[in-house]
Amino acid sequence: MRVESIKTTEMQYNSQRLSTGDNLQKELSKNKELENVEAVSQKKYTEEEIKTAIGNVNKTLNPYDRKLEFSIHEATKLIAVKVIDTNTDEVIREIPPEKILDMVAKLWELAGIIIDKKI
Repeated sequence: MRVESIKTTEMQYNSQRLSTGDNLQKELSKNKELENVEAVSQKKYTEEEIKTAIGNVNKTLNPYDRKLEFSIHEATKLIAVKVIDTNTDEVIREIPPEKILDMVAKLWELAGIIIDKKI
């Protein structure tokens, strides 16, 4: 009898939850928002759009005597960003650090060697 009362309570809660259109609308709008975010993240950008965005960021950072330098690590094909002091041309920060990217590339290479030897 105790089990039946729990099921009855759960069924009443679920029916109340589904019967209100507000909750259903909220669930649907959340799903649509997730789909929109996924669509934006899947968008391909042209080289010109990327250069324009980088130029805008560098103009914004100019009063702070900073600039961003973007590059692609050859071995891993990942994007790396350097924050540079425009007065001294000193690299303030690398995101991700080049040493880390080199280490990842070496690990990928070693993993490939191990796999190639087993086959």
